[in-house]
Amino acid sequence: MLHGWRPHATRVGIEVPLADADGIRTLTIDLYVPAGGAGYFEGAIRDLDDPIRADLLATVAGRQPFTIDLLYGDQQGRQRTVSRFTILPAEDDGWYCRAVQHRNPDGPDPR
Repeated sequence: MLHGWRPHATRVGIEVPLADADGIRTLTIDLYVPAGGAGYFEGAIRDLDDPIRADLLATVAGRQPFTIDLLYGDQQGRQRTVSRFTILPAEDDGWYCRAVQHRNPDGPDPR
């Protein structure tokens, strides 16, 4: 189940800590992706006063790389994982992503 996300208006790597569950924007609905299956993610920043909105819009309009942290887990809200994805512009005006890092926010350090 996808539970939430945190956008970054720039491309960030492992030097920036992955989002804790407290820093995640919850999704309006939980999105189910079966194990080994394909799924999708939809996120929106609808609040015009949201501090990251203008920067993220400029990044996308300028076709610059940016990063999203996704929180997901099982249907009972356990086995939570935060994964970081870098979103990159493709040559055909599309976008593609790649996983950069994964962390279990409930596990012992190092994660």
